[in-house]
Amino acid sequence: MKLSTVMKCSGKRWCSLYINVNGTVILNEHVRGVEICVMTLSSSQTECESVRFSHKSKKLDSHKVHIQFNCFEVGIGQQVYVTMKTLPNYCYVELEKYHNVEGCDNKDVENNIMSCLAGKLDYLVDEEKKSITIHVSDIIEGFDYNVRLCWKRFICKDIGAHALIKADNTVRSVTLRYAEILPCLCIEGWSAIPDSRRARICPFKHGNLCWMTDQNDTCVNFSNSLGTMNDKVLYTQVDYHPRLCAKLTTNMDSQVRCPFAHEHFPGWNVSIADTDSFAEIKITSKINASFILRLCNRTKLTSCDCLNIFASVPVVASSYAILNLSSDICGSNLCIQVSRSDVNYSVPVNICNIPCRPQEQSSDEASSLEIFLLTSVLLILIAIFSFVGCILLSVNYRKKLQEKGSFKIKVKHMSSGVGKYY
Repeated sequence: MKLSTVMKCSGKRWCSLYINVNGTVILNEHVRGVEICVMTLSSSQTECESVRFSHKSKKLDSHKVHIQFNCFEVGIGQQVYVTMKTLPNYCYVELEKYHNVEGCDNKDVENNIMSCLAGKLDYLVDEEKKSITIHVSDIIEGFDYNVRLCWKRFICKDIGAHALIKADNTVRSVTLRYAEILPCLCIEGWSAIPDSRRARICPFKHGNLCWMTDQNDTCVNFSNSLGTMNDKVLYTQVDYHPRLCAKLTTNMDSQVRCPFAHEHFPGWNVSIADTDSFAEIKITSKINASFILRLCNRTKLTSCDCLNIFASVPVVASSYAILNLSSDICGSNLCIQVSRSDVNYSVPVNICNIPCRPQEQSSDEASSLEIFLLTSVLLILIAIFSFVGCILLSVNYRKKLQEKGSFKIKVKHMSSGVGKYY
């Protein structure tokens, strides 16, 4: 006796499952037929059918007769117990066999049995807005579809985020908001028909990449590094830095592991040196790497708001690069943020508290000052010469006046003498 599952359909996706029984019987004059019974183990319900033989000729004796019967309807994923015996039953001998009916994980069953059509859920997480956009496909046509967020424990507990996609709605996407990402946070979807199968995905059994801060030993998540974990999550193009860590979240808590923390020397390092004339940034790397330097405004101990990108520097293996900072880049709230630009995930290093120095005059300012000084000197010289000239003119004028006065006196005296002779 051989058992298998067959499918009978009355239309597209309107199919039912049946148990197919195949057996062989050797006929004789006493065998009048066979009886086949199917018992569902989950409910202990038994259904039996008889197949009768007609003997028109004794020539059929000792011939093998093939029997096929496939009219026992079964449910998805059921376990059944099948027996077959002759009629009449000699010596209580019967054939028996167990059979497991395929479940909805079977592609043929999933695509053709209505109760298996739970739908396909695709999602996109927006960590900044704390929302999940869910797109639904492969659902039963003509029926509404439910989507919700829930916390999975023994059952999936509703948390209030629910949406109904109408059957006549061409847009099959909804956006649901959540309070926080937890490993037990799941997405459920099901058709609005009784006892419909539910599609459920729990995407937040996850791992995050994060970088450990110096100030308070907290691990700051990298954006867009959330990875769903079944067995493992793989990150490529990662910066080998002692403070680069992985945050693993379970149902109980989060654990942080830093695989490069015990390196004797990090892949790269950055420092600042204060010289007599300016401050300089030194980037040392033991690998070929490219770095990007951002000017940022420190808002907290662990965060720095980027203002602009002011340098991009390649460094070859086992060497360093030096950048001189202008005098206007200084102060307690202004920082230089250095990170690698040739990888997807790089630990940012902030250089803050850059010492300020007196502003050096530029060449234009020096030229302007020179012109101003020369002009001032010339004006002073002109004023001095004018003053001296004025004094000299005044003295000369006085001398002329004195000479003119003495001349008049002499003329008068001479005029007086002439009068005496006449």
